Amino acid sequence: MRAGPLSKPETIQLLNEEFISTWVLNRNLKGLSSSNELASTVLAKRRPRSPVDSFIFTPGLELVACEEANDLLGRRDPAGAYFRFLSEALSKER
Repeated sequence: MRAGPLSKPETIQLLNEEFISTWVLNRNLKGLSSSNELASTVLAKRRPRSPVDSFIFTPGLELVACEEANDLLGRRDPAGAYFRFLSEALSKER
């Protein structure tokens, strides 16, 4: 990640100032209870064949963006793609 999407200092700054960022392997979601609102949204929106998905939620737990990590990493400019993904989600949230 540091050599790809997190290689731009402006991405790190945006993450630190505007987001709580975490990554969860989809294979680790199998035991997650869907009784929690956030957990049920993640389970419903995750990409079944993706090893990792990136979700962006509002403070009220409304999903504003979801992208497969492999899609972000597989682009010609993964650092730019991830920064745009975060920026676009932030603009939707506001």
